[in-house]
Amino acid sequence: MGLRKPCQSLFFGDDDMNIHDHTSFLSKAAPETGAVTFSLSMPPSVNHCYIGIATGARILSKEARAWIEEASWVARTAAKVQRWKKTNGKWLICELTFYMKDRRKRDTHNYFKVLFDALEGVLYDNDYYIMPRVMKVEIDRDNPRIELSLREA
Repeated sequence: MGLRKPCQSLFFGDDDMNIHDHTSFLSKAAPETGAVTFSLSMPPSVNHCYIGIATGARILSKEARAWIEEASWVARTAAKVQRWKKTNGKWLICELTFYMKDRRKRDTHNYFKVLFDALEGVLYDNDYYIMPRVMKVEIDRDNPRIELSLREA
C-alpha cells in the first residue's frame, strides 16, 4: 500500500486551499465558535497502522508514520491560524464527519487511534480527554477525508 496523497482541503469550505499553499493560512480569521476546525485525508485504520517485527513487538507502518506527520502539520497550522491554545487536562468534544471513498462498510472507530494520537501534543496534551462524536458518514469518491471540529466540553 503506497503513501496517501496530501489533504486537498485544510479548512471547511476552502476548496482552493491546500497544505502546500502556505500563504493562504495567514489570511484566515479565528472562528467565532472557540473550536479548531479542519480536514484531514483518511488515516490508515488501526488494522493497517502496525506491523509485527521478529521480537513480537508492533511498530507503526511507514504509511501510518507518514500520515501522522501530515496530520500533525495540518493540525499545528490550523491551530496557529485559528488561535487554538493546546489544552491540558480539559475534556474536549471532537465532532467528526467521515467522507469514505466507496460504500464498503467500515468501522469509523478503527480510525480513532491513529487520528487522536497524531493530534496529541499539538492540540491537546492527552487523548484520554477526547470525547469523539461521529456526526455522519458520507461518500466522496474524489476526496475521501475526515472533517473535524474540536472544542472544549
